[in-house]
Amino acid sequence: DIALTDRVASGLQPGSRVRFVVPVFPADSFEATIVSVGGALDPSTRALPVRALVQNPRRRLRARMFATVWLQGVEGGAGRQIVAVPAGAVMLLDQRPVVFIAHPLDNGSVRFERRDVRIGSALGGLVPVLSGVRTGELVVAEGAFAVKSEFSRAQMPQED
Repeated sequence: DIALTDRVASGLQPGSRVRFVVPVFPADSFEATIVSVGGALDPSTRALPVRALVQNPRRRLRARMFATVWLQGVEGGAGRQIVAVPAGAVMLLDQRPVVFIAHPLDNGSVRFERRDVRIGSALGGLVPVLSGVRTGELVVAEGAFAVKSEFSRAQMPQED
């Protein structure tokens, strides 16, 4: 399922093709076929639901994975790429929106990097990141508050 603004979704029709990537397979792109475009906006998100079908013979893709979708030949979508993250991935730190990027290390551990981001309005549980994150980077979505807490604690001055 894809949540789009009505202006972008109005250019789609069943049979249209879309390309997408998922963070867990950043080097691979997938293709899906639009099977339906919703007839009404979701009242809470103001988004139009679009359903697409993807062939998944190797079962690499899972339900509810977040994806970056490219819409070609659609007004407002042609040549435009937007990175979006789950709303829970965006934290406020020092009164600014931030996300945490996970960098897996060779020894099996992970290093976290704080990234200041510029965001758009949430849509369907996703927040568009206008700057600060690139496609394919691993953004902490679940547990972002715990990472923020650890980061904040590490930044606090130590008492003697």
